[in-house]
Amino acid sequence: MLYDRLKQSVARAARAQSRLAVVFIDLDNFKFINDNLGHDAGDQLLKTVAGRIAGSIRKLDTVARLGGDEFVLILNDLDSEEGLWTLLERIRLKTSQPVLLQEHSCNVSASMGVALYPRDGVDEQTLLRHADVAMYAAKAAGKDNLHFFTGKLDQQSDERFTLEREMRLALEQDGFSVAYQPKFDRHGKMVGVEALARWHHAQLGDIGPDRFIPVAEECGLILPLTMSILRKASMAIARYNRMAASSISLAVNLSPRLFERDHLCRELASALADSGLSPDLLELEITESLLLGDTEHIISQMQELQGWGAQLAMDDFGTGYSSLAYLVRFPLGIIKIDRSLVAGIESNEQQRMVVSAVVTLGRNLGKTVVAEGVETAEQLQLLREMECCQYQGFGLSVPLSEAALHGRLQQEAACCG
Repeated sequence: MLYDRLKQSVARAARAQSRLAVVFIDLDNFKFINDNLGHDAGDQLLKTVAGRIAGSIRKLDTVARLGGDEFVLILNDLDSEEGLWTLLERIRLKTSQPVLLQEHSCNVSASMGVALYPRDGVDEQTLLRHADVAMYAAKAAGKDNLHFFTGKLDQQSDERFTLEREMRLALEQDGFSVAYQPKFDRHGKMVGVEALARWHHAQLGDIGPDRFIPVAEECGLILPLTMSILRKASMAIARYNRMAASSISLAVNLSPRLFERDHLCRELASALADSGLSPDLLELEITESLLLGDTEHIISQMQELQGWGAQLAMDDFGTGYSSLAYLVRFPLGIIKIDRSLVAGIESNEQQRMVVSAVVTLGRNLGKTVVAEGVETAEQLQLLREMECCQYQGFGLSVPLSEAALHGRLQQEAACCG
């Protein structure tokens, strides 16, 4: 029905030389509510939101549910973009009003993408695709947002499609490698490494994690990518540990998307099994965004991982929300102070006091505190005086290949011997 309505609207706009808008609406956080309160509550929420949207538009316009938590609007005979913006802002605000579900007051927001006829397309397929592209730009801008289509977005969409296609091929052909960022204790001894995904493409060159990680999360490739990096890294570290007098640990970043799965611990254990690396040498780094929901599912996943033997680390502490209550409520054994805080401790007394307070609090709670982004000898000295536990950063070592890592570890062992 949607396509027929849109085809009719396009034909009518062409005859009347008028403008129309196609709007993609995706509900933010719907999956969280649907998973935690059940499908009945999710259906009730969708009906409420659909009613609010339908009550905001004219009879000559159309609202249709495309599937899941996505809606499409067809807005005919537009007078101006300013009027359209005002209407969509009103819909966005109405959508974000609380909904009572099973005695819970729940909030969702909406990411909205807009394509205009004839500026952004003259057929229904193009208009729908461009509205979808604009909606993803709204989500990327922080959700609860409104974005109009531009030619630049179309180029970015094509680049993203290319990146996704090439990433799938790279995963099939073992095209990702691992770099190892060393971590040192207060005496300068290397005690662990953080595994960093690296991708060199024959035609596109080096592709940074800031480009391919978000795409992997969006298109469902973050699990196979994480498992590939974990397998390679655990085998490399296990090979060294079997020959060394003392073992080093391995840290791997976990995307919040992975905690949506029911058997994350089992999948990680399977990836680790072939290497022989003990789970108690594995550190799983998570970000604060995972902890915002404080759901039973997330807590149970974390407890299962801890029971398996792995240590959980809060990465980038000091950015975002940084609730100190996280350190008590969640089974976190490691706190990693974000590089943005460490960067200013030589010259900013207040920042230095904040870092010192975090180090003291972490140690008093029995956590291992790691300072990220250590770049200078002065920063290192100040952190040592604070009795921070571990350090990493380019001032101590750049990320190393497996061969370079083993070479450095052997040099350290020879010096100590």
